[in-house]
Amino acid sequence: MTFLHWAIISPFLLAILIPFFYRYIPKIHTGWFVFILPLALFGYFMQQMLQTTSQGGVVEASAPWVPSLQIFYTVYLDGLSILFALLITGIGALVVLYSIYYLDKKKKR
Repeated sequence: MTFLHWAIISPFLLAILIPFFYRYIPKIHTGWFVFILPLALFGYFMQQMLQTTSQGGVVEASAPWVPSLQIFYTVYLDGLSILFALLITGIGALVVLYSIYYLDKKKKR
């Protein structure tokens, strides 16, 4: 599996780990753990845009999922998909950053 595959799977894996972060590290706001991933993915997709898709190229990665049935996990990254990936990760990072301060536990109500 390539890093592109892990970029798609990583939000689901992080969603499983967040409750454990909250339980074992309660002094740090949970949003800071969540904020790192969309920011890192935004940087990765920006790098992909600058290196590959800005010249009109595409990135295609394939990994066997169920080899006995010839089923593969194939990812195709072109200009339109990179645009949506940047929108989702960029706006997602901004929403998480806003929620950290908006839902602060120390803030008086």
